[in-house]
Amino acid sequence: MGVGETTGLEDLARFVGVSARDREVLEQIHPTLAAALPSALDLLYADMRKHSPAIGRFADEAHLERARAAQLEHWRRLLLADFDEDYFARAKRTGAVHARIGLSHGVYIGGYALVLGALMRALSAAGAMRDADGGEIVATLLKCALLDISVVQSAYLEATEAESVARSRFVTSLSDELRTPLNIIIGYAELLLEDLPTQWSTANELGQVIESGERLRRLVDGLLDVAKVQGADADVQMEWMAPGEAAFSAIELVRADASARNVALGLNVEPGADAPIVTDPDKLGRCLYILLRNAVRFTAGGVVELTVSRVAGLGGDTIAFEVRDTGVGMSAAQLARVFEGAPSSSVRDRGGPGFGLMIVRTLAKQLNGELTASSTLGEGSVFALRLQCPRNGEG
Repeated sequence: MGVGETTGLEDLARFVGVSARDREVLEQIHPTLAAALPSALDLLYADMRKHSPAIGRFADEAHLERARAAQLEHWRRLLLADFDEDYFARAKRTGAVHARIGLSHGVYIGGYALVLGALMRALSAAGAMRDADGGEIVATLLKCALLDISVVQSAYLEATEAESVARSRFVTSLSDELRTPLNIIIGYAELLLEDLPTQWSTANELGQVIESGERLRRLVDGLLDVAKVQGADADVQMEWMAPGEAAFSAIELVRADASARNVALGLNVEPGADAPIVTDPDKLGRCLYILLRNAVRFTAGGVVELTVSRVAGLGGDTIAFEVRDTGVGMSAAQLARVFEGAPSSSVRDRGGPGFGLMIVRTLAKQLNGELTASSTLGEGSVFALRLQCPRNGEG
């Protein structure tokens, strides 16, 4: 660990306010804390066992026990305010490991509440809250916990970002490597097909080769698109624009496809919603185009409507772009997986690799927004893109 990292930790400790007095307080109550800590962690892990997304990140019972032992040692150091270089290295490893196994940092942070609650109950039962200033004890424990959260979660986010960059580079490299042989296979199959017009069975088989190759090429292109938007180099160019303008442009891009599928398009910009916002016009336009294109594909002979609305908030406005269709809709199981990027047969049948919504959700985060979905099988779907935007003249 470098000198700069140590200095940063010391600065953080000073900012949080961990002082010599705090260490004295912890030293006084340490016997009670040390005795109560194992059972407090037992409470945490018992709760985690009930939470399948969390417990599913551990390979087996031995893995879980190793994690508990490591956390026990970590908390012992934490409850002494022993913030030295070794602690800092341990905390960073903890955050990196959680990122590697995919454990939600929300689960980890929630664990602090469970452990601290158990420790404070033990202190209260032992009379420590009466023998000393209970408020001072609580403040000291919270200071140490907040400092630890900051260090561990910083490492978690750094590791997650590094993993995302590595994954994007891998997918980009793999996609580029696949494109050349795919193009060769498709090209040769097309040449052979031209030379064998009378051999129907062979021509049919070659047609299947070409169709499969094209489907795989679309899949590779979809993977490459996802890698690009998820990469660390994703550039956001913010500028002022009217939401209604973005909506109108996206509608025009899908109009020909909608006409071919006998889909009626509608655009509704609610009063006050068209005041300029700061966003990336290209990324917003791409989001709206993908949402409208998907809606048209699944709504032959129906209606697709884009509504733009605005809700004022204390820190700015929420701009909502809601794409509603009267198409095939989704079951609850399909809706639960809709943003995972796994193309269903129905998506493939309509010419899409299934990565569009994954791309929109990623772009939405880059635009300080979110994408949500609701649907009823046989009745249609609603996809809502909501952006948090400063008001004109702010930000």
